[in-house]
Amino acid sequence: MATVAQRSFAGGEIAPNLYVRVDVVKYATGLRTCRNFFVKKQGGADSRPGTEFICEVKDSTKRVRLVPFIFSDTQTYVLEFGDQCMRVIRNGVQVEVSGLSAWLIGTTYAEGDLVVDAGVNYYSKVSSNIGNTPASSPTKWYALTGDIFEMPTPYLEADLQVLNYVQSADVVVITHQAYAVRELKRTAHTGWTLPIVTFAPSISAPTGLAVSGGSGTTDQWVVTSIKAETYEESLPTSAVGASSLATTGSPRTLTWTLVSGAQEYNIYKNSNGIYGFIGVAGGTSFVDDGIPADTTDTPPQSRNPFPSANNYPATAGYYQQRLGFANTLNEPEKVWFSKTGFFHNFSASRR
Repeated sequence: MATVAQRSFAGGEIAPNLYVRVDVVKYATGLRTCRNFFVKKQGGADSRPGTEFICEVKDSTKRVRLVPFIFSDTQTYVLEFGDQCMRVIRNGVQVEVSGLSAWLIGTTYAEGDLVVDAGVNYYSKVSSNIGNTPASSPTKWYALTGDIFEMPTPYLEADLQVLNYVQSADVVVITHQAYAVRELKRTAHTGWTLPIVTFAPSISAPTGLAVSGGSGTTDQWVVTSIKAETYEESLPTSAVGASSLATTGSPRTLTWTLVSGAQEYNIYKNSNGIYGFIGVAGGTSFVDDGIPADTTDTPPQSRNPFPSANNYPATAGYYQQRLGFANTLNEPEKVWFSKTGFFHNFSASRR
């Protein structure tokens, strides 16, 4: 089949009687059908914007904010943020719940779990939700309207137009200067949660740190966990101590409890008030026989740049595997970035 290059659509749609009139100038610039495009005088064509009525919002007397959620070509949603609520639209219809399990008094529910009780569907607003009757526990359960999926949010109608958001895969970071940073997370069409972000390493510090071979607090140590694959370092344990300096022949042995997901552990010792690196352990024990502390390499210290009102950021963004925040009421021109590859980790150390 011959390829025809058509460089202009300025002729617009032509009548069927002209379909065979290849000798007419209009034929070379015409179209049989032009649907959802605007033809420009210069010959090009632009997509025609448009909307389609899908459904009425929850409360038509109040403003809403429509937010796109695009995970892939086949997994896209429109999120309807209303006054302290959010609904989900997918494939041109509102997402609905079905086949929900009945609420059971002895079952522990996590945030985002859905149940039905006395003919009403409910969304669990908190984790470790046990023994709270949905109908009489509004701080624990959120009642849905019929079968339409809906989840509670803290954002008032007046806040919606100044919400900022940025998406990475199944997570949307939402910022507003009046609210703590939250992450909207999707696990299924009806699986959505909106927890406050905890700014800390994703791996826990060891527990049960103990020392043998001395007593007292002349020397002190702390230990951190190192996460497998990513090598993210946890915050340190509380310090433990032992008396007298260790020398060859009189070592002190540190022990701690295994941390799930840890590949190894870093050990630090106090030197003139600063904890410095002294070694790495592949297991849950380490022998210090007088190793000098390297105070140019210190353990991470907990750091949350956004702890309270007036310190919540107005905007966020991803840059070179780091999550950045900016513009708090107290510091409107300041920008904060996470550690590379660890979006919630803002800890600081000497290294």
